[in-house]
Amino acid sequence: MWMERIRDWIVYLYYRLWSNEEEKLTCLRFFTSYNSFRTLDSCAKETGLSRFRVQWLKRLLYRQRLLGNYYFQADAPPQKYMRDFVMKRLGSAVDHHAMILEVGPGNHPIFSFDEYGNWYAVDKFYDGSGILFGTRSWARNAYPGDRIYTGGWENLSSIRELKPHRNGFDLIVASHSYEHVFKPIQSLIEAGIMLKPGGYIFLFVPDGFSDDPSSRREPSHTLYLVPEMIEEFFWYSGQFTKPEIGVFRPNADYYVVAQKKK
Repeated sequence: MWMERIRDWIVYLYYRLWSNEEEKLTCLRFFTSYNSFRTLDSCAKETGLSRFRVQWLKRLLYRQRLLGNYYFQADAPPQKYMRDFVMKRLGSAVDHHAMILEVGPGNHPIFSFDEYGNWYAVDKFYDGSGILFGTRSWARNAYPGDRIYTGGWENLSSIRELKPHRNGFDLIVASHSYEHVFKPIQSLIEAGIMLKPGGYIFLFVPDGFSDDPSSRREPSHTLYLVPEMIEEFFWYSGQFTKPEIGVFRPNADYYVVAQKKK
């Protein structure tokens, strides 16, 4: 903790003594819009700033929550903002009566089963009494047993309890679970089987161009997703219209939304 405070003070002093707004905005533009790998070296090359200067400017931007996972609120789960974003984007297509399937909700679902009576979920760490990750228990007994089931992206349509709901969901939604799959195209095919014609899939996935350590150092990530890759996965699945891909949190993650073909 004290090391973090010292670093914050150094960043603050750097900003006060050596930084300027023009340089900060230049660095911010790079890390929010550069359409390739955003590293300190590539930023220095593209902007003409020194690598050392880019390093400290980037720390300043993260400290001011202009970039990164805590763009909305420091140390707070982003799922509330994800839900608001989904509802704003889809409007009346998703209301409190909608059939919703959430994949990999863990301890922080995007949609609450208390508020959405037709919310269901699958999680590969569900053991019948809670969400398990390794030896640490997440959200034990937090979910009703008849609303969440053991499973993942690759086997959605074969989960026994969900078979009656094939072609019945209005929305399949996921926060940072799709990047863990081993079969990205088959996973989208499975989602298509579960959605009704005209239903939506809405994903939040890490920005594969970002060098943010929270993504790069996560050993269970099988995919580092960039827009061209996402579009190709959806095209080969044959289930959906062309996906809309945009920035959710700058230099942290994308949102991806597509509609099942009618």
